[in-house]
Formats: sequence, C-alpha cells, structure tokens
Amino acid sequence: MKEKNHNQVIEENSAVYLSCGWMTLAFEKREGVFYPKKIIDRKNQKILPIGKDGEDWFCLHINGQYVSPRTARIQYRRCEQEFLPNGGVYFRIQLELSQENKVHLELCYHVQMFPDCAMTRHRLELLSNSGDSVALTYDENQCPVWVFPSFSLPAAEHTIELTSLANWRGDDREHSYSPKTVKHGSLDYLNQKGPILSVLYPREQWGWLLCYEHGSPDIPGEDYYHVCLEQAEENSRFSVQSQNRGIYLNGEKVSDRYSGPWVDFGGYPGEDHDGGREMLWQFLYSCISSQRSLCQPFLYYNTWALQRKDQMNGGSLVDHMTEEGLLHQIDLAHDLGIDVFVVDAYWYDRFGDWNPSPERLPHGLYPLLERVRQYGMRLGLWFEPTTASVDSSVVQEHPEWVQQDQMGQPVRRDCWDQKGYRMCLSSGYRQYFTNLLRKYIRAGITYIKWDALDPTECCSSEHQHGGICHSPEERNIRARCKYIEELIAIARELNAECPELIIEFDVTEAERAVGLGFFAEGRYYWTNNGVYGYENFSAERAVTGRKMVYEYGRLIPPVLFNHAQYPHDALGSGRNAVLSSLLGPLGLWGDFEALNTAERDMVRSLVGQYRKLRGKIAGCRPEISGDLGGKTESYRFVDSVSGDVMKIMFHYKGMADVQFISNNKAVCQ
Repeated sequence: MKEKNHNQVIEENSAVYLSCGWMTLAFEKREGVFYPKKIIDRKNQKILPIGKDGEDWFCLHINGQYVSPRTARIQYRRCEQEFLPNGGVYFRIQLELSQENKVHLELCYHVQMFPDCAMTRHRLELLSNSGDSVALTYDENQCPVWVFPSFSLPAAEHTIELTSLANWRGDDREHSYSPKTVKHGSLDYLNQKGPILSVLYPREQWGWLLCYEHGSPDIPGEDYYHVCLEQAEENSRFSVQSQNRGIYLNGEKVSDRYSGPWVDFGGYPGEDHDGGREMLWQFLYSCISSQRSLCQPFLYYNTWALQRKDQMNGGSLVDHMTEEGLLHQIDLAHDLGIDVFVVDAYWYDRFGDWNPSPERLPHGLYPLLERVRQYGMRLGLWFEPTTASVDSSVVQEHPEWVQQDQMGQPVRRDCWDQKGYRMCLSSGYRQYFTNLLRKYIRAGITYIKWDALDPTECCSSEHQHGGICHSPEERNIRARCKYIEELIAIARELNAECPELIIEFDVTEAERAVGLGFFAEGRYYWTNNGVYGYENFSAERAVTGRKMVYEYGRLIPPVLFNHAQYPHDALGSGRNAVLSSLLGPLGLWGDFEALNTAERDMVRSLVGQYRKLRGKIAGCRPEISGDLGGKTESYRFVDSVSGDVMKIMFHYKGMADVQFISNNKAVCQ
C-alpha cells in the first residue's frame, strides 16, 4: 500500500522514494535496516544502483566504538519535506540507531533535490536522546572516524579528475588563488583533499561527481575532509571521509546535535569530465542556495580604492567618509549604472561596536539609505567579523569573548589606527555579532562585506571549542575548523531573515578558508590589488582581475565572484577593465569623480548595453578560449532560449572587442 505526499515522498513496506524533477532517490527500509539503494534518472532513462544491504553508507566513532550499519540497527521512523524557494525539495528522514544498548541516538538524514538538476545534497546529523550520553571519539587504529556518505557503484574502467578550489599564488606577478585539477587513469584507491571528485566511465559514457561543501585554508594539515575512491572486484565505493581532529574533539558530547558538511552527489552523461563540471556549474548557479539574490548580476562599487588613494596622496582614509562625501559618491555611482554601493572601513566609530561615526555621519545611515532607495540601489557595509577595538563597549563588557593564545593571553588585532583584539565566534560573541548585523539588515542594509577572515588563533578553554580537559593545541585545532562553520551559520541565519541579502566573503589573502560551503550562503571577493597600486590602471592589472573568470568560469558561475576593476584611462585599458568586469564579477571601483567625459560615456555605454542582457547572460556558462593575457582571449555567453549573446575578445596590450546581440540583432559593438 502506497502513501503519497504531493508526489514527492512515496512510502512502501520495504522502500521510501524521494522525487523532484527528473530524479528519484530510493531507500531500502526493513526492520533494523535502512540504506540508499538507487537513483532513478528519468531524463536519461537510467536506473543507477548506489548501495546494497550489508554495506556501510556511513561510519562513526562513538563512545569508543566504531559504529556503522554493519554493527548497529537502523530503524526508519518518518520522512518530512519542505519546499525550497529555489524550487527544490528538502527532505528530512528521521532514523533511530541502536547497538546492543551501548549506543542509542537519533539520526537525521537530510536530502535536497531539485527539479532541473541531477545533483543531490546529503547531510547526516546526530541527535542525542534525552538521558543518553553520546560522545564522539577517536581511535588511532580505527580511521577514518567519520564517513558520510558512502555510495557503492559498479566496478569498471574509469578515469578520475580531482579538483581543489584554492591554491594560493602570491608572488611578484600574482596575488590570488587558483584551482588545481589532477587527472588520473583507473585507480584502485584514492583518498585526498578535494572538494571535487569526478569519476568517468568511458565505455558507459557516464560519470559521477562527488563534492563536499566545507572549506579549509590552503595550509598543510587543515584538510578536514577528503573525497575517497576504493575499488574492489565487484564494486567501487565513493565516499567523503575525515580523520582530522578538527571536526570534533575527542570525547565531544552530542548534547544537542552534531552534523557533518553538506555533500553533493550526481551522475552525468558524456564522453569527458566536462559534463560533471557543467552539472556542478548549474548546481551552484540555481540549486545550492535558496538565497535568491546571490546570482543576481548587480554591478557594485566599493569606497576602499578611493580611500586608499586619498591616503597615499597625503590625505587620510576618512576624507570621503562623510555624509556629504558619500552622498556625492552615490550620485556618481548611480550615474554610471552601479546597483550596489558598499561603504568600506571607517563608516563606524569602533571595531566591535560598529556604530556609525557620530562625527562623519551625524544622522547615521539614514541619509545614505534614503539616497539609494531613490535610485533603486542597494547599500552595503564593511565589517571584520572577529575584530573589536580595545576600548569598544563589547570588549569592556565581555572580555571573556576575546580570543586567547596558548599562554592564555588575549590575541591582538591592530587595524590601521585602532588597537584591538580578535574575538572568538565560538563564544557568546557570535550571537552578539549576529544580532548586530540583524539590526542593520532591518534598517535596510542588503549587502555585507566580511573582511580579515584569517584562521582563528583561539585556544581558550572557556569557549565552545574545548575545555580544560583538552590541551591548548586541541582547542585551537577544533576552533580553526569550527570557525568556518560559524561563519556559514551566521550567514545562514541572516539570509533566512532577509532573502535579498548578499554576504561577501573576502578571500584575497593567503590562509583564508575557501570551499563550496560559502556558495550556499554568499559570494567570494576573490582578487585583491596584489602587486598593483591603487592608481595603476594598466592592461596587466585588468588581466589579473579577470583571471578568476578565465580559470574558474567553466566550473563556478562568475557572478558568484566579486573583484575590483578600474574604468579609468578610456583611451587605454579603461575599456578593457570594464569589459573584464562584465564577464561576471561586476565590480567597478576607483575615483569616479576623476573620470573625464570620455571615460564616463564609455562606462555608461557598455554598462547600459550589458544591463539589457544581464538577466539571461548571468545564467550562461561561458565558452572560453585563447591564453590569458595573450594575443587573443575570448569569452562567449549564449542564452539558448532567447538567442541573446555577449562575446568579448581581449587582445594583446589592452585592446578589446565586444558584441552584444539581443533578439538576433547586434545592439552594440
């Protein structure tokens, strides 16, 4: 007998089916047995087995024991569903785990599926029952300590691509991250940091993609999770695993709940791995986040380059940070077609308190918010999530929230002219900071930039990353991993309150955490000035600015990145810079008042033509050819439904051509 619920959940005596769009995920359920069994791809007319009885689709180390479906009973209880704003369906499968009365807890298997994408999201959550003492433990002889999910696929000849997202390249020519893809032939075993594993079966012309959404800095040893492939005679096992002590403390109690990262999994047809990259691109564009504003192609401006120019020319960082000065800059930005105006450092009085400066902004943010509302623009603010001035109210009232080093001393963070401390997000400061941002969002702020996202140094025994029973080193390892999760959690809370909010994570320096997890809640600000000064408007600077699109554009939608391009020097590289920005990152910075008539006309013309197509172009995976900075470097965006096209070609020494086509007619060349 079948029980139907909006055709999304179908329960039978021995199976549960979850459906959305062209995909159905089937689970086997019997007394004490539950596991993911197969994926039914209706679009490609394939039934794809991913598990069978007796295999471990998860493994945990709890209370000193290795726990898996081989050693424990898994009892299905129910499945709840929720419809997501992006058209997907969120399923929560409630399970109960028991093992000879030694371990007893509830599991929640989270699944998200989407109507037009083959990628599915999976997450395992542990829920401790009242009265039970459940602790996560380590055993050096039993690794990994966390496995989820693990899928079983038929063994066959295959090729592998393993991609890491962020390899730091900071030298005299570059100052940014680059992806790194390693290609392998058929392997019996692979266990490495990802986050993206693509396995292609050439004879079947079918591939699988497995990714995890956590992020970690480009630092040896901070590989919190791995993607793993293990091949036996009859099948291959794909899994996400961890044996890093940062994911939990030895003996950490599941007093409420504990979960691993979201994991993304899907199958794709094709003769090469590009089919997997295309599937991931579409997933990141339309599925991973329910925050509808993240993929909107807004052109944005940030005051920082103007502030630094003032400082380097003998002035200060606050010369333009007055009510009158900022209102004038908003007027200039609107005239050039900017959608988002971000006020960078020094709009506030003190780090940590984050109140508008009473001297420079005597009426607070109200005049700025009113001006952007008149123009239909957005106003953004810059924050450092873990910095507070020594004399701030929050430090004076809550010194226990300050990060502590291994000697128990407060961790200093001096920024420009203010002496400060670093605050710990695994303390009460997290809720304080979240509530503070919520206040500004309710006032009308819809864009937030987070800077100085360096790894935490905290070793305190008073925060939620370890106690006195753990060593300072253990507490710091846990804090560094948890810091990434705290940032994502704060963004998730704020996004839930304001669907129009955009949170920007600045990863323009080495050792900052980069991963797929942030794309579920925000964008990355990716490329800093690097080796170029704030008044260097050369063609080489524009090249480094669009490097992210050249290297990542076929893997990640460019609209999920931000950067700075400078539209100055109209007869030289200014046009090149604007076109580089229109590839997707859409950041135009600098001193707009210093632009001459020719430069203003150039920006208005190019931005105006782009705005006519941007709603369709932003969702198009670019075709990229040529060499970055070479004689010919080409980007082509084609909307197959409308036929709209944007094609931009960069040539040697800063020359560039552009073609916008709408309704099969060229609108600008």
